[in-house]
Amino acid sequence: MSSPCAVDHLRTAVRLLREAAVGLSPAARDQLDAARNEVEAALAGLDPGIPPIPLTARQEQVLRELAQGCGAKEIASDLGISVKTVEFHKARIMELLGVRSLAGLTRIAVARGLVEPL
Repeated sequence: MSSPCAVDHLRTAVRLLREAAVGLSPAARDQLDAARNEVEAALAGLDPGIPPIPLTARQEQVLRELAQGCGAKEIASDLGISVKTVEFHKARIMELLGVRSLAGLTRIAVARGLVEPL
């Protein structure tokens, strides 16, 4: 099994890949997402706390903000989308990850390295 340090480095690399995807073309973003999903799937094999379900970049943005305690109105404003779209993303993320609560979403966001644990 990999050392905790190596896993931390991989998680940092995945986080940096997510952040880098923001300004890329859709085709380049798709390639980056595919590579990131492969790394996350490998990480999921190392850490059973990380569901190996890939999320889109937008779903990850919504998940990150939810885990940071932001409400739907604030997220909508930050991302330039409607509150209804935020709620749709939240429901879809919960469905994909098999989570029923905000606490569960937060735990997964921490496990995926989207937010730092307190």
